[in-house]
Amino acid sequence: MRDEPASQRAASETGDKKLVKRYLKGDEQAFDLLYQRYRQTVFSYLQGVMNNRSVAEELYQQTWIKVAANLCRYRHRDSFKAWILRIARNAAMDHFRREKRFVALDDKQLPSPDSTAASPRVEVDRQQTEEKLQQAINELPAEQKEVVLLRLQEMAFKEIARVQEVSINTVLGRMRYAILNLRDKMTGDLN
Repeated sequence: MRDEPASQRAASETGDKKLVKRYLKGDEQAFDLLYQRYRQTVFSYLQGVMNNRSVAEELYQQTWIKVAANLCRYRHRDSFKAWILRIARNAAMDHFRREKRFVALDDKQLPSPDSTAASPRVEVDRQQTEEKLQQAINELPAEQKEVVLLRLQEMAFKEIARVQEVSINTVLGRMRYAILNLRDKMTGDLN
């Protein structure tokens, strides 16, 4: 979960700003490029917080519609990634308010690392560990789970603070408690 280098992040953000400006001047291809750049990030985030793939797909569509409709309001003080994930988060929160329920957790598995030479036993152990970790993440309080999911998207803590609209200290505290909770849950399963 390392952050991308600052120079790479700055180049990406500059590129995003240029694409937004091009789109606002009528260049439809610029929006397509933004979509291609962030479609997987947005969908992975929504799928991570929803309990139902079809609902995640619906919210994904709503998010991109809102992005297109509100791109003129993007002010470049936040990274585009943080801005679009805040829109996705708001769509999910609106859904939960409509449904009058709390964040339900997804049973999807974490992406598996490349393990071409792993023995069947090692592969089974790895798969069981991933399943236990995903279950432990699913059992975290909603705010902690969201921080973990965003970090898994390689988002910087500063951007997560903007998405969640809280201070960076709050985000760091949520991550700290999430790690402690995950450690307890994972070591508790081993005993």
